[in-house]
Amino acid sequence: MLLICMVLTVTAIRASSNYARTADLDQKRNNIREFYHNLTIEDVTGLLESIPGDFGINVITDEVDLLSKSDLHFDGRPVLHLDIGAAAAPDDYYLRGIVRSEYTGRGWAIPAADYREQHKLFRRLTTANRMPQTIFHSDHVDELRTADGKFPVVHCDVTALNDERCNYLPYQSIYDIGTKYRYDIETELNSTKEYRFWIMNNARTDWNRFTAYEAPSKNELVSEYEDFVMKEYLRVPETEAMKQLKEQALPSLLPEKAPLIRRLDAIRDYIWARAEYTMQPGTQPSDRDFVDYFLNDSHKGYCAHYTSAAVLLCRMCGIPARYCQGYVLTLDDFVLNKTDDDYSINIPDYQAHAWAEIYVKGYGWIPYEFTETVMDTWHRSAHAAAETTMVPVTTTTTSTTKAQPVLSDLTTTTTAKSTTQSGSAGPGKGGLTPEQLAKLRRIILIVLAAVTVLLLYYVLHRWITGKRQRAMESSDPNAAAHAAYTFIVQLLRMQGIEQEKLSHDEFSDTAEAQCKLLPAGKIRRAIDIQQAAVFSKNGIAQADAKVICKTATDLAKAMYVNAKPLRKLWLRWGRHIVK
Repeated sequence: MLLICMVLTVTAIRASSNYARTADLDQKRNNIREFYHNLTIEDVTGLLESIPGDFGINVITDEVDLLSKSDLHFDGRPVLHLDIGAAAAPDDYYLRGIVRSEYTGRGWAIPAADYREQHKLFRRLTTANRMPQTIFHSDHVDELRTADGKFPVVHCDVTALNDERCNYLPYQSIYDIGTKYRYDIETELNSTKEYRFWIMNNARTDWNRFTAYEAPSKNELVSEYEDFVMKEYLRVPETEAMKQLKEQALPSLLPEKAPLIRRLDAIRDYIWARAEYTMQPGTQPSDRDFVDYFLNDSHKGYCAHYTSAAVLLCRMCGIPARYCQGYVLTLDDFVLNKTDDDYSINIPDYQAHAWAEIYVKGYGWIPYEFTETVMDTWHRSAHAAAETTMVPVTTTTTSTTKAQPVLSDLTTTTTAKSTTQSGSAGPGKGGLTPEQLAKLRRIILIVLAAVTVLLLYYVLHRWITGKRQRAMESSDPNAAAHAAYTFIVQLLRMQGIEQEKLSHDEFSDTAEAQCKLLPAGKIRRAIDIQQAAVFSKNGIAQADAKVICKTATDLAKAMYVNAKPLRKLWLRWGRHIVK
C-alpha cells in the first residue's frame, strides 16, 4: 500500500514538474480549495433546491444494495469503543447510522428530489431545535425533566476503530444547537472518528406509552413535518411484486383502528410465520424483488430481510416507517464492562444490525425490532446476576459544557458508589482486553512494515547517489567527465532544457540563457570540457575533470536549494540528485 501511494505521488509530481503557474492561477486554485473546505451539506442541498422540481425524474442516491450481499461473516473484531458515564441507565441502545426510505426492489436509497423540496422545512426544524433526530422533537419531552426542572444526562464518547462514513448515535442522544443534519435522516457531527454527545438517561423506549398518548403534534412546525411524513414514508413501489404482497398480507393484519403496538406485533408475527432466521441465506437471483423472494421463495434471511419486509408491510398498513442500519448496544455490554468511573465498552462487528424506524405522532422516530433472534438474545440479559446497583447523584452543568443544546436545562448524572463490580476486567482496570492487544499487534506490524520499506528505500537512495559519485571521482579523467556531463544533461532536462536535436553550440547557448542557477559561463565551460574529452586526441587533464564534476554537483545543489518544499522531496528522494 505504501509503495502504491509513493508511486502515485511520484507520478503526479513528475507530471507537473515543468508546469509553470502564474500568480492569477495560484489565486484561482486557492479560491477553489477554500470553497470546498467550507462546503457544508446545507450548501449542497441549497444548490439543489434551486433546480426546478419538474427538471426530471426523482433521482435516488446512496443506495444500500442488499442484493450485493448474501451470507454474513464476522470475525468478532471491535468496531466502536464507547466511554459512557457511570450513571447511565443500563439498557439496549440502538446506535442509528444509515437511514434510507426509498425501496428500489433491491435495496434502500435516498429520494433526493423529494427531500430537496423539503429543504426549507428541515432548516426551520433545525433552527427551532425540533429536528426529528433530536429528543426535543417530542411534544412529551418535558415529562423527562426531574424535580429540579432539568434533563438528566450522562456523557458518551465514541471512537470509531475503522473508517466510518457516518456517526452512530442512540435515539436518546442530545447534541449542540447548530448540529448539521442530512435531510431528516442522519446527524452530522464534526468527526466520524471521535465524537462526544449526551445521553438522556431517563428516556427509555416504552411502546405502551407511545400507543396510549399517540396524537398529532400540537406544534405547528412539527405538524407540518408530520404531513410530510405521511406523504413520504407511506410510499410503496407500484410493482407487480408489491401488489401481490399487499393482497397476501393485508387480510392477516390488523385494521388502522387497532392500537399501534398491536398492529406492529401482527406485522412481526406475519413475517415470523413465513421466515427462518439465518446469516447464510444464500445468493438471491438478481432479477427478483428482494422482499418478495424472501417472503415467498427462500423464507430465509437475517435482519436486513426482516426489516425490509417489515417497513413495506407497515407502509401498506398506513404506518410511516423507514429502514435503518447501525449497531446495537445491549444490556450485557453494560453489565460486563463497568469500570470504577464509567462504562468502557467495545462493540464487536457482529452487533451490526438493521431495524425499522416507526414514526409515532407527537413523539418522532422510534426503533422497533422485527428480527426474530434479536428478540431472544440481545434484548434479554444473560448476566442479570452481575448487574450493578447505583445511587444516582445529579449535578448541574454550566453553560460552557460541550454538547449542550438548552444550556442550563441539562444536568449531568454521576454515580455515588457501586455495590458490586463487573466480572470482567476492562481497560480502566489497568489491563488490555484481547481486542486491544490484537489491535496493538496490528499497529506494531504496520509500523514495522512501514519502517522496513522506508529503510530499504533509503538504502536504494544511498546506492544510487553513491554510484554516481564514484563514477564522477574515477581516476580516469575522461570517464569522470562523461559521468558528470551525463548528470548535467539530466539536471538540465528536469528544467525543460533538452539536448536532443541541438548542436554543441546551440545546446551551450540555450543552457546558459535558460539556466540561471549558476554564474554565467560555468555551464558553457563544462560543456566545452566534455567536448574536449570526446574529440581531443589525448583526452583531458584531471583538473578539467574536477571542474566539470564540481559544476554538476553545484547545479544539483542549486536546484535543490531553490525548489519548493514538495519539489525538494521529489528531487532528493524521487530523482536522487542530492544525498
